Amino acid sequence: DASTYEFMMDCSVVETNESVAFHEPLELTKEPIWAVLDELNQVLQVCIVLSTRASEWQGYG
Repeated sequence: DASTYEFMMDCSVVETNESVAFHEPLELTKEPIWAVLDELNQVLQVCIVLSTRASEWQGYG
């Protein structure tokens, strides 16, 4: 629903008007891709937990 979408937008790591760029051009290649994916997965899991908690909190309002 709209409230979940809005909350997920708040949970995003970067603003939509910012370019996603690394400070060092080779930073991404210094780590194996699985390590990068693992970090992204952790961020996603945090967003899911926060979204779930936000939905639960709405019931108490």
